[in-house]
Parts: sequence; C-alpha cells; structure tokens
Amino acid sequence: MGIEIHTQGGLVTLENLPHSAMTAEAIGDTLAKINRFNGRTPKPYSVAAHSLVVSRLCRRPEAAAWGLLHDAHEAFIGDIITPAVAFISNNVDFFCESEMVPEAVNESKAVLDRQIVPAWGLDLEKAFEAVQHYDKMVCGAEMFLFFGAELGPDPYEEFDRIIEIIRNLPPSENWQVMRDLWIAEAEMLASLGVLKLPEA
Repeated sequence: MGIEIHTQGGLVTLENLPHSAMTAEAIGDTLAKINRFNGRTPKPYSVAAHSLVVSRLCRRPEAAAWGLLHDAHEAFIGDIITPAVAFISNNVDFFCESEMVPEAVNESKAVLDRQIVPAWGLDLEKAFEAVQHYDKMVCGAEMFLFFGAELGPDPYEEFDRIIEIIRNLPPSENWQVMRDLWIAEAEMLASLGVLKLPEA
C-alpha cells in the first residue's frame, strides 16, 4: 500500500504521483513555502530561491532546467537537512545499520525524482553533473552569507556572482512573489524546449 499525503488538490500517493501534483504551480507553490536550513537563516530563504540560484548559474539550458527542479522532491517530503540525517543515523536502534538512514533518504528522493523527471521531460544525462557542481557551490555561498561559514582555502569560482544572484532575489518571506518567479522560470525554460510543463 502506498504512502499518501495531503495536498491542496487532495490526497496523493507518493509512489504514484499524479501529474496534477507535479505541475509548476503545485511544486513552485510548495517550494516557495519551505525554508532552507530548517528556517535557521536570519530571514526566510526558501528552497524555491535556492533552486532559482542554481538554475541561473547553469550555462546550458538543459542543466538550468534540472537546476530549477533538482530539489522538487522536497515539495513532497520536505528539506531533510544533512545534520538531521546524521543525527537520526547516530540514534538508530542497535540492530539497525546507521548507513541505512542516509541510504533510505537518498532512495526516497530518487523514487520521487524518477516520477518528476519524465513528467517534466528532462534529460538528466546532459545536466546531472553540472547541477551537482553548482548546487554544492550555492550551498557553500549560502553558508557563508547566512552563517559566516568559511569558504576554505580555495574560494568557489563565481562566488561573487552567486552572492549577487541571491541578493537580487526578492525576499523569500513574500512567498507568493517567489512562487511566481519560480513558475516564470519554469515557463521560460519550457519556451526553450528543454522541459515540458506537466498538465493537471
């Protein structure tokens, strides 16, 4: 039996998502309301904002499309931050391998991604590595900007550009504006033919 969650459109099963749960409006709306870093930033900063930054860093449109959607699974299971996964792993039952927790989290994301990718007509072979690279860079810049974390001995390439993109985004506390910006980015990429917008 599948796991069901409540959405504005009704109950959906995570293992068999309907297209209506994966539209730009549905995903953009949810990601704009989910805060990065479990809301520990000085001001609200959403997953939608993070995804826009990653997308805009990608030079190729195919990569930009996946950059926008690389965290779309969080619209269904939330932003499960790395320290939370590590904390849960350290507190699992004695008879359970601690590696099972991060593996289960990653596989759960993959199950959702395997539904989102074809629904949006994405080509991950052309995009995956570039997006991983930029996602890591953006996360480092966010840690520096919001928490004063060190960048390390070799500052990230394009660091100034990342900071500029983040600072030029509208405030995430106005989630409706961020939702509309995320949807507009999806529509622009659809007009380039690198993704398709799922219909309800």
